[in-house]
Amino acid sequence: MVELPIHRLMIHPLQLVGICPPLGQLCLVSQHITFRYTIKSIAPTFGPSTDYLVRVYPFLSFDPSAPNTALPAGTPLLSWLSPNPYLLGDDSSVSLNVNLDVNVKGTWLKAHIINEDAFPHTISVLITLQELEVD
Repeated sequence: MVELPIHRLMIHPLQLVGICPPLGQLCLVSQHITFRYTIKSIAPTFGPSTDYLVRVYPFLSFDPSAPNTALPAGTPLLSWLSPNPYLLGDDSSVSLNVNLDVNVKGTWLKAHIINEDAFPHTISVLITLQELEVD
């Protein structure tokens, strides 16, 4: 019997964190992702007193730009899953299992945040990736 080498598919937790100004916008951008992957989950954490006034729009993009006045170029990740392209919450973490394959190399993931509150809010978005099979 011949033993084949085992290739473990790496799990990559990607943490995006920032402070969104009052009545403002903020775009958080990952590092360049140079492998094909599955987005396993998207989990933003909303601080106390956000009162559902802070929206997180996850995006897949082919450029590292981070506009703070409009939604970024790219594909809204929730467009396949929901009529609303954003997640929101109050004093909680929201975890959404996505299992979306990204079969191209050279992408960035973004979390565009819109704060409709009169106070700044810190938002953390954990995106869990799993590498796809090696070519």
